[in-house]
Amino acid sequence: MAGIGQNSGIVPPPGGSKFPNGTVLTQDMGLLPIGTDISGLTTEEVLSLAYAGFIAPEFTDFSVNQGNVEVGTEISGVKIFSWVFDDAAKIVDNTISLVDVTDGTPLASNLSKVSPANADIGVIQKNQPRSRTWKATAQDTEGNTIDSPLYAMNWYWKRFWGFVDTQAPTDANIKAGSQELATGRAKSWNTGNPGGEAYFFYAYPASFGNIAGLTVNGFPSLAAFTLTTRDFVNALGVSESYNIYVSNNLLNASAPIIVT
Repeated sequence: MAGIGQNSGIVPPPGGSKFPNGTVLTQDMGLLPIGTDISGLTTEEVLSLAYAGFIAPEFTDFSVNQGNVEVGTEISGVKIFSWVFDDAAKIVDNTISLVDVTDGTPLASNLSKVSPANADIGVIQKNQPRSRTWKATAQDTEGNTIDSPLYAMNWYWKRFWGFVDTQAPTDANIKAGSQELATGRAKSWNTGNPGGEAYFFYAYPASFGNIAGLTVNGFPSLAAFTLTTRDFVNALGVSESYNIYVSNNLLNASAPIIVT
């Protein structure tokens, strides 16, 4: 290869390692003219630059320290935005911008390319399932603007389950049970031990649809539960129609349960 090896005086480094500081091409090599500084590059990278042109850098990761929350939750204030480049040397410093993609609002600009950075997202609250998306942009040394992967967080309803001493559990009874953010009704788990005799309930947004199948200890048991659909007010004060299934009989032991 002209410019490396042969009579160039530049010995290719061992496979995968990089040329030391101060290494320059001693003759033209494809798109690279004599004198091109190839310090810090592998032989493969030099060949790519010489015969395929500029290899644009990319964001390989982008994240915000804000996870998913329950519908009605307010998120606000300063968040930490983090990113990773596959080749930061090709990124022009102080060209990082952070953008709220959902409403097109710029959050910060002219930031150092060194991650992370802080930015104020304002005050955001959703009373229905929604998402919020952010991204970063940067400028490479060829003047191109590159975008990071999108980072999204979501507002979800919760589903609840547990034991109660009534077949008509109140909102407070339901919110005192086990719970998790959810996007559907299907679930496989163990009821846990009631610590005596109690009714078992499972409650989730009616928009998830009615239960198609329910087994307890491996036996079809949907007929052993009664469904009530009513408005339920969550811990954030947001009302939604919920399906609430309650066992017709008292249970006194832990059991595996599968809902579809």
